[in-house]
Amino acid sequence: MDPAYSKKKIIDLTDAELVALGFMGEDAPRDVAMIVEQVRGSPQRLGSITCYMVDILRRQAIGEIPRSLPPALPPPAMFNVSELDSGTTESLVAPPPELMWRSDKGTNPFITLSPGAESFHLPIKTVHGVYNVPLSYVWDNVAPKIIETMKARGIKYSSMSTARFSIEKEDGCDGPLGPVVIWIAVHPGTTDVESVRGATPDICRILADFNITDTVVEWYEGAITRLGG
Repeated sequence: MDPAYSKKKIIDLTDAELVALGFMGEDAPRDVAMIVEQVRGSPQRLGSITCYMVDILRRQAIGEIPRSLPPALPPPAMFNVSELDSGTTESLVAPPPELMWRSDKGTNPFITLSPGAESFHLPIKTVHGVYNVPLSYVWDNVAPKIIETMKARGIKYSSMSTARFSIEKEDGCDGPLGPVVIWIAVHPGTTDVESVRGATPDICRILADFNITDTVVEWYEGAITRLGG
């Protein structure tokens, strides 16, 4: 995708632009075209969806492995992601992936209110692109080492990318951007929480060797599926 479109909103583009980007038309994956239709049909609620966000889904749909940049982080705390937290990874129109583990759970608790509690509201998280961070300049050296670590531990990953997230505030506006996140997907049913938690410190050490800090690693289950046009 042309980088000039990364931050542009879907609702601001013409049909011709959406077709050229592979988001509409005969060559667009069915699920991607459906998402675009939903966004354009609900501009007040979904108007913040950007081309970058939809392009992630397009690339997954056609079988590409995202070539993005990762980050660094502290050792993981010794507990699992809560059931509630696992359902709030991000609300990019499509169902959010099942979050298995995140490295900052101990220092950055997310949700404490249980579903069904009074005034319960599931936060909406929006995914954003990552640009011009220190990791960008060393990623070609870091990524192979992370992949090597996962293979050595028998972790069957399906994709690895980076992102930043914002959480919708009470007034409906996006909150501040969170830290850079290394977003690693593993093939469903192949890896348990203990395995990804155990691999996280190894990834942290790799990043520390390149002086990459203030980054979070998130693991989730997700397979790349090739869809018809």
